[in-house]
Amino acid sequence: LLWFLQGAGINTDIDLRKVAEATDWFDRKKGSTSASAVKRALTA
Repeated sequence: LLWFLQGAGINTDIDLRKVAEATDWFDRKKGSTSASAVKRALTA
């Protein structure tokens, strides 16, 4: 996933932070475990 984000130009700390915030919101909105997994992958 990270290589895809970097390929899309999302490779700065600010952009990754925005992605993490988006996954946090999605996790709360949908109760999705996949969103949490994405966040863990991004912050690993």
